[in-house]
Amino acid sequence: MEELRHRLNDRSTDAEEVIEKRLHNAAEEMKHCNLYRHRVINDDLNEALKKLERIVEEEHQKRF
Repeated sequence: MEELRHRLNDRSTDAEEVIEKRLHNAAEEMKHCNLYRHRVINDDLNEALKKLERIVEEEHQKRF
């Protein structure tokens, strides 16, 4: 969550109350992460994209 706060603050595009709301929403969403088969953590865009591509390919292979 600190990384998200840091990124949002660095953008300097949102008011503090907007940032707090986004952090709250992110925390609530993370409580449900166990409901999903896959998780992609976007701390490195290139790595996140590669993981997403692998997930899509794996899921595609399961169906065809």
